[in-house]
Amino acid sequence: MTSVLFLRRAIDGGVGVVELHEAYLRLALAMPLAGQDPYPVLQEAAQRYPTSAHVQGGIAMRELESGQAHARTRGAQRLSQALELAQAQGESAALGTNLSAFCHNLGFAYEAAGATERALVVYRRAAELNPQPAGSFRRLAEAYRKRSDELTDLGQSDAARAAEVSARTYDSR
Repeated sequence: MTSVLFLRRAIDGGVGVVELHEAYLRLALAMPLAGQDPYPVLQEAAQRYPTSAHVQGGIAMRELESGQAHARTRGAQRLSQALELAQAQGESAALGTNLSAFCHNLGFAYEAAGATERALVVYRRAAELNPQPAGSFRRLAEAYRKRSDELTDLGQSDAARAAEVSARTYDSR
């Protein structure tokens, strides 16, 4: 929570130890861990940095999590554009790493809120985007184990076993 306040002050004050663009990105990464939605900050960042692949990619990740089909479609289009922009700027690996970290933090937030299925979705997305996906695979394995426990508690033993098999699959990667 302290990092969220510090970064917000850095952005509002316009000066600080961290470059403004970087402050926006770090704030967006930290907010899910503090239980806050990063979407408004990402939209604010997009006003200042409309051609930032990292900002556009963050917005895309958040839109892909929307309950509205048109927002998810827009997110998929925005993600494709951000990936193309990053490639043109020689930032593909950095973008993949940043978006993967963003997805990890969203996943942590979803797990903390008891939304393990949503966490699994963003952890899978993190693994797809991450140039070095070992950490994403570990998070997926842990989330599948948690989901297996949840399903066991609900008396859904077949689904719980399937989740445990998925956990072992990601353990082996």
